[in-house]
Order: sequence, then C-alpha cells, then structure tokens
Amino acid sequence: MPLILNETDTFEGTEAVCVHYDDLAVQAQGFGGRQASSWDQRFFQVINPQRGIAVTNNSALELEEIRNVRHAHTFSQVRYFHRGAMKFGKDTVEEGDLQFVGDSVKYGPMASVENPTARCHMLQTQFTGPSNRPFLDQTLISKTTKELEKYGNFDNGIYRPDGGRPLDSFEAITIAIEQGKSRLTGEEKVQYARPRLPHPVYVRTKELPWLPVRDGVEVKHVLNMYETGPNVKLVRLAKGAVLGADTVDFQQTRWLIEGSVTWRSREYDAISCMFYPPDVEYPATRAEQDGTVLLVLQWTNSGRPVLPFLHL
Repeated sequence: MPLILNETDTFEGTEAVCVHYDDLAVQAQGFGGRQASSWDQRFFQVINPQRGIAVTNNSALELEEIRNVRHAHTFSQVRYFHRGAMKFGKDTVEEGDLQFVGDSVKYGPMASVENPTARCHMLQTQFTGPSNRPFLDQTLISKTTKELEKYGNFDNGIYRPDGGRPLDSFEAITIAIEQGKSRLTGEEKVQYARPRLPHPVYVRTKELPWLPVRDGVEVKHVLNMYETGPNVKLVRLAKGAVLGADTVDFQQTRWLIEGSVTWRSREYDAISCMFYPPDVEYPATRAEQDGTVLLVLQWTNSGRPVLPFLHL
C-alpha cells in the first residue's frame, strides 16, 4: 500500500478497510514536534472532508520513558490499554483499561510508571467529536511541524517560537494550521469549544461482565456517550462465529485485540484494525479462534442519527 511521508497510511473513506499492524509504516517523528518518537507508532488515517470523515487509528508501543505535559485537543479520542500501564496525573491506567478524552478536555501530565513489568501498548482512535472540529491530518501535522521549526524549536512537548512565549507543542501546531501562520508570538490561543466533561473518563473493562448476545457472541458494554457517541464495547467470539456484513449511517473502528478473523477471504490476527465509513457496505467477519476479541467503537457527526445502544 502507498505510504505518505513514510509516516502514515491515508484512506479516502469510500470503502471499508482492514489493516494489520505489521503492514503499517512506523511513524518516524515524535508527538508534539519531538525529533524522535518515544513510541513504536503505527498509524492509519481516513480523511474525507466531503463525507465528514477525519479519523486516525494508532497502535503505540512504549520504547522509552514517556513524559508529556497536561493539555487538551479540539477532537475526541479513545485509548485502550492492551498491555502495561501509564500515568495520567494522579490516575494510573492498567491493562484492559479504557480512557475517553472528549473535545476540549484537559488530561495529563502523561508519564511512564515506575518499575514497569511490561512496556505500555495502547490502541488509540482519534476522531471528530460533537464540537465538529475535525481531527487534524497527520500528514499536515508533519508538514506544519517542519515549517514551525524554521521559526522556533520544539522541546519535550513545548514549542518555543523565536523571540516569543512558549506554547504547548500541539496547540502551536493547531494554531499554525487553523490560522494559516508559521511565525508565532506565543500570544495566539486555540479557541476550544466548552468541554462537556470536567476530566477524562476511565473504565476498567476487566470489571465488566460478558453478556450473551447470541450463540458464540458475547459483549461488554464499555461506554456510551453523547448523541454522537462514542459507543464502545468489547465483543468476544467463539470459533466460527460471524459478525455479518452490513451498511450503517455511522462510523466504526474495530480493533482486533485477541485471536484471529477472516475478512474478505484474508485471515488477520492481532493487532489488526478495521474502519467502516458511513453508508458504505462492509463485509462479514468470521472468528477463526475461540476467544477472539474485538474492541468496537462507533460514532457519528453532529446532525446525523443518534447511535443505537447495540449494533453488531
């Protein structure tokens, strides 16, 4: 598949896609303008402004000690902690925990745990939330970062413009993109929508029960937010169980986190990721192992129909 800037794969949101982790490019650049990444990051994104689609799906494995300042984003994000642990301020998330950070909600500071027993591996989906501020194209972020470096420098999550006041690095990138400027003074501000939540939401999914849906299919209801979603659930399949083909009017990301499936005649194992655009038919998914587990995220843009509580 074609790679863009050797950092992320981009799809147009005109058909359903399934991507295996090993097929994705490693993002060479770190978060927030860092010269090298502290994560083994594998991105794929779907960008189609005409269809209201702006989403990235990211598998990130911790490579070295993580430190990131407290900050917010204009879009929504869901993180599932597949392995290991991570600190967010006074909160520590562990294997199996899910974090939801809504539009404009501050979170962090983010840091590695002391004496970890395993490197943190998180699965992250970032998408347009109810404020209708689209997730920023990773390719555009990379280009903007390089342009900002001509007039300042990035340092551990902070951007220091030449002769100006320091800014959170991602805020600096957001300002440069949204205001169309590369020479910043540090006085510029991101115009955030009023947050609907005072802080991130955390769910310990290991404490939730598996509930039968039909033969071979069980579900954990993890999170159901707002009129736009996200609606998040874990789905466990017995060998041979099938989630049928369908067409729906909302967006879906499905992370394959345990086991293996057949999807369009090809077998995929963990970690793989599917994205289903709205109003586009997607194929059936058949479990090839007992205990196959999918993390299913569903959401819609403002103005589209309200999500059902359960759709599989």
